[in-house]
Amino acid sequence: MDEKEKYERYWEIPSERKVSPGMRTIEEFSAEARERGFAKILDLGCGQGKTTVHLLDDGFDVIATDIARNCLNDDLQSTLYGCFVPAPAWDLPFDDDCFDCIFSCDVLEHIPLELVHDTLVELARVAPVAYLEIASFDRHVTHTSGEHLHVHLAVQSIDWWRAELEKAGWVIEKAYDRKAS
Repeated sequence: MDEKEKYERYWEIPSERKVSPGMRTIEEFSAEARERGFAKILDLGCGQGKTTVHLLDDGFDVIATDIARNCLNDDLQSTLYGCFVPAPAWDLPFDDDCFDCIFSCDVLEHIPLELVHDTLVELARVAPVAYLEIASFDRHVTHTSGEHLHVHLAVQSIDWWRAELEKAGWVIEKAYDRKAS
């Protein structure tokens, strides 16, 4: 099963639609994005679409992307019509430097390890700034069919992620290890 198929199976699990990790920090991000003058934002790994709607409501020009075509909640599909583009993070169908900023919360740990570098380079290609939250714990989920899906593939330390981001050309402005604080 490839990554796209896995995440289309993942979004068939009703319990996975109950929590949107990005909602924990969307207010903080939105305020900082506004303060820094960002207008066009890529919501990378948008999941159900809740953070995208929040950003749209805050007046930002937002494109949402996720590897799975079926990720958006049914009640948000009409709101997000025209701004959702299904695509893997390592192969984005956008022009160079077409976004002011990327918002991505609890997404990069889902990337296969062998694609992490390509993904980080791809993100740098489309935007000069990224707000990234990366989970650092392993996770498996069970589909309603009983099938087990391993979803956190790049579980690494904050130091590892810092090094990978720097190798891909990113300059780290802020970094927090939430487990340690």
